[in-house]
Amino acid sequence: VRQAQTHTKLFSIVTIVEIVTPASAAVNEMNATEHDKIKTTCQEAAFNRELAAAYVEKAGETVGNAAELRKQAACWELAAAASTENDRVVVLDALAAYARAAAEVAETTHTSRANRFLDARLKLRQREGFLMGVLTDAAITYATESKPLAGNFGTFKVKTGKPQAGAAQCTDQEMTADHAAVKPTAAANSAWKKYKYTATAKLADHRLILSISMTSSSCADTGSSGTTWAATIASCSGVGGGQTVTPITRTKTTPTVEAIYTLEDNSQNCAAKVQSEIDKKDNKKVILAALCQAQQAAAETVKSLDDITPKALNSDKSFIETLRNGIQKYGAITDTTKESETKNIKEHIKEMLGKEASKFKTEFFDNVNKRSISYRFPKKETEKTTIGEPALKPNADTANTYFRSQKMSKARPKPTIAVA
Repeated sequence: VRQAQTHTKLFSIVTIVEIVTPASAAVNEMNATEHDKIKTTCQEAAFNRELAAAYVEKAGETVGNAAELRKQAACWELAAAASTENDRVVVLDALAAYARAAAEVAETTHTSRANRFLDARLKLRQREGFLMGVLTDAAITYATESKPLAGNFGTFKVKTGKPQAGAAQCTDQEMTADHAAVKPTAAANSAWKKYKYTATAKLADHRLILSISMTSSSCADTGSSGTTWAATIASCSGVGGGQTVTPITRTKTTPTVEAIYTLEDNSQNCAAKVQSEIDKKDNKKVILAALCQAQQAAAETVKSLDDITPKALNSDKSFIETLRNGIQKYGAITDTTKESETKNIKEHIKEMLGKEASKFKTEFFDNVNKRSISYRFPKKETEKTTIGEPALKPNADTANTYFRSQKMSKARPKPTIAVA
């Protein structure tokens, strides 16, 4: 039996909680971006927050495209109604039909893109909140307990004091990389092919190891005099009083790199797919799938007024067919898919619309929309305005009806009177 030492020693109990799950495999880094600056879980949370905000901004960029196309279509319809030149009327009506079709496509594409951006935003904010919760919980420490012991028949128990907030592990300063905020340049960047993700098993590394110390009249370990930790201690007596809880700092984990796309042939196919109820419970798979879909959405183009150009119109089958059907000299063309038959129509389009995009914009956007018109309401005075003013207002129908009825009355043959 080892003789009890007469001097006072500190008796320490160490507690730690560890979550054990398989760690995710790291993926080779490629295509360096601003995102590579992320080295900590705190920076990962900050990046998720900033990327979520960037996706919200992307979702709103094209919100007005369909409305602008519909407005311009209405302007061209009204201009066609007011024009008396047959060929120009046909072209304006064809432009209106083209713009309306483009508006439908724009609305569908915008809605699809926005839904994917906002879904990624939701997943990123959830991830940010989860990480901040983990880091906040990991900072919890414990107060001193005045009565920390209980014992009977050679067994004793030790408890800590009440939990209390510790020093924050994720401050504004710690969210930065090299003293600068991590910018969300990954959003809509085709070069971004990876995502920094801290595995659940590694998040436990943020939890502090707590050393609970109390005084005793005597205590001995394996001979290190308290400088190292041992499996057993002996000859402890008179344990009590002087309890302190001291956190022991651990080496914090770093996020690993997860591929957003499959690695074969540098494809843009999503590496993660959420297809089952089990998949929906896999947080890493869920966020990777949402990010991939958001990046795919960013690569899609939402049609706008800028897409209506002479070149685009000259290669549009529906536009060419409308001109063939409306302009008398091209009525004999039977196959609009043959270049030999449509060559003259395409030359006509160039002459009518202008060979340069800038001239086309001036003639068929600016000049058309600013053109002054006068039309009469039923039982009211004549209204004087510009084509662009009433285009999307209720009186646009009145203006269209007025101009088209005027044309019909002029085209109607005059009655002949027989003279005896």
